[in-house]
Amino acid sequence: MNQVAVIDQAELNALISELGGGVTQEQDTIKVPFMKFQYEPEDAQGRDVKRGTIFLSDQPEPVYAESVKLHVMAQYYQYRQTDPDTYKIVNKTILLEDLRRGEPRDMLGGIRCGRPTGKALSQMSDEDQKMWRAKVKPFRILRGVTSYTGKTADGKEVEVTNQPFQLYMKGLSFMKFDDVLKALPYGKRYQDLWVDLHTSKEGKAFVANFAIDFAKPAAMTQEVVDSMKLFVEMARQENSKIEESFRSAKAAGALDDQIYDNVSDDLDQDFA
Repeated sequence: MNQVAVIDQAELNALISELGGGVTQEQDTIKVPFMKFQYEPEDAQGRDVKRGTIFLSDQPEPVYAESVKLHVMAQYYQYRQTDPDTYKIVNKTILLEDLRRGEPRDMLGGIRCGRPTGKALSQMSDEDQKMWRAKVKPFRILRGVTSYTGKTADGKEVEVTNQPFQLYMKGLSFMKFDDVLKALPYGKRYQDLWVDLHTSKEGKAFVANFAIDFAKPAAMTQEVVDSMKLFVEMARQENSKIEESFRSAKAAGALDDQIYDNVSDDLDQDFA
């Protein structure tokens, strides 16, 4: 869509301020492709692929690129706990716009999936710190649309235009989007500009690197506003499910505590 629509500024500001999550009635689950970094030298068919290139998870024939452009529309933080054997998610917190604000409630009725605060963690033994950092990881999540020119494993050049994505970053990549936030011109938000993304190898990891494309402002078209609404609803859906699970787990825990107290009282009376 090239036609720039006339958009109410108040509606736009409300959308941007709301791009941090919330709770609403559940609707059809919104699914968005994951943006990934290629770690293996071959794809699933055994074809050569350059390591460190970037691609989307839902492409029938993955299109790899050394750099891509992103219009980031939403940013969240989330703690996630995975099973060390299956690597499946066993617990996660609500999406937060800022880890310093709000309570990171999780699916099992706890906070931060049980991970101690940074201050408490720093006072633990090296062994315990290592255990918690491996068990529960903080993620920084970017959602928006991407455009780039890339190639398939067979060398066919493909143009990808305004495709939705979500990028989960941890470890060395976790703080990298701060480079964008620190470089924003006065009065601008990250939603106002396109960003370049490429990877660099640090140790065994491919790390995200961001830079603002000052020559390419992001026009606030109706298509962009519609995408923002989708990401707002996507966060609401996820948080709604987690909040419901949190309340159920807390209620079940309270019931168990009550049963324990009642049994203890009965035992005290029996042995009185």
